[in-house]
Amino acid sequence: MQDLGIRSTDPGARKLWTDKEVAEFLNVSVASVRRWRLTNFGPPYYRVGANIRYDPRLCDQWLKSRQSGEAK
Repeated sequence: MQDLGIRSTDPGARKLWTDKEVAEFLNVSVASVRRWRLTNFGPPYYRVGANIRYDPRLCDQWLKSRQSGEAK
């Protein structure tokens, strides 16, 4: 098996988020996150078996892409 160099104690390792963690990050309900996924609206996700996981960096990029108006 190939060693990818990712260890849980590695500070550079990515932790993927659950629906609940994405909802907390966006300050919305878990139901909203799930509905968005079903309608292809929300942040990109990975399906790992029966589980859904989100890359925090992609969630942040998605949120920034939703910005409207100008900061003053």
